[in-house]
Amino acid sequence: MKYFCAPYVRAALLVPLIASFTSPVRLRSIPHNSGRTAQTTESHLDEDSVQLTVTVTDKKGNYIGGLTRDAFTLYDKKVPQKINYFSAKDEPVSVGIILDFSMSVAGHGRERLSGVRAALLRFIQMGNSANKYFVISFANRPRLLIDWTDSRGALEGIGNADHVPVEGTQTALYDSCYLAIEKMRGRASSRRALLLVSDGQDSFSSYTFKDVREGLKESGVVLYSIGILGSNDAGSSLGLEGQAVMTELSSASGGVAVFPDDKRKINALFEQIAIELRNQYLIGFTPSIDQADGKWHQLKLKLTPPPNAPPSMSKLLVRSREGYYALKRVP
Repeated sequence: MKYFCAPYVRAALLVPLIASFTSPVRLRSIPHNSGRTAQTTESHLDEDSVQLTVTVTDKKGNYIGGLTRDAFTLYDKKVPQKINYFSAKDEPVSVGIILDFSMSVAGHGRERLSGVRAALLRFIQMGNSANKYFVISFANRPRLLIDWTDSRGALEGIGNADHVPVEGTQTALYDSCYLAIEKMRGRASSRRALLLVSDGQDSFSSYTFKDVREGLKESGVVLYSIGILGSNDAGSSLGLEGQAVMTELSSASGGVAVFPDDKRKINALFEQIAIELRNQYLIGFTPSIDQADGKWHQLKLKLTPPPNAPPSMSKLLVRSREGYYALKRVP
């Protein structure tokens, strides 16, 4: 068995903490034709299945590919579960992009926003050609800029600050995130991700932080957050609050939040998220009848490296969603 390691951000960003927000970031990227071996064991994913999108890295932050289902052990409330679906293929992803054009972000300058636009276009170019996208922008209310599409041409105007008016001085971050989660419901795609570009501040939403967090936990959508902060924001109370919001929401969903401080790092981080989306495992299991209690179930995913694994795989990090709500079955 061959194992594939793809470079990613430093391991400190895999479980981001307040203390690491200002840590330096070292980035590299890889070509798409990485030679990653697809290992797939399928029954099927049905309406009762719980799906997990799983990222595996070594202690240096490199992706680990080529693992088989036998390497994973899944626990639901400490009870081992049978994994009845496993895929390591580069499958299409449904991606929602949420762009903050409020005054607090626009005030950081059009140069920073133009850098985000270029990075987003690169992110889309690096993705699976069968991916589908929608784009929401927001200031004091969310606006659907682009509905579901796989057309690269339709996405070329994405995030163009010159064509997205800043509406008022308020920020409806939570309303926009909740709308994006709702748009993901019912998607046939097994893999769904949101990409939030914001400073994490909200002042005008009807929905709350808790609503968004619960929506992510219930839906299984993975949230990646990229913080766009001004030079004076990082250490301010508002800046720290915004960073904490984005970090908590992303972590709960199995994603990450990162906070680049210059244009070069913005480009690199968008590229790394695009790479991650192409180097993940999809795991599915069906909860037993006695677990269908409508309550939140904490999951634990344990990974055992194969016996022939190299020393670099002695300690692997696994990132996925925290758990799921076990929907009650109707008798």
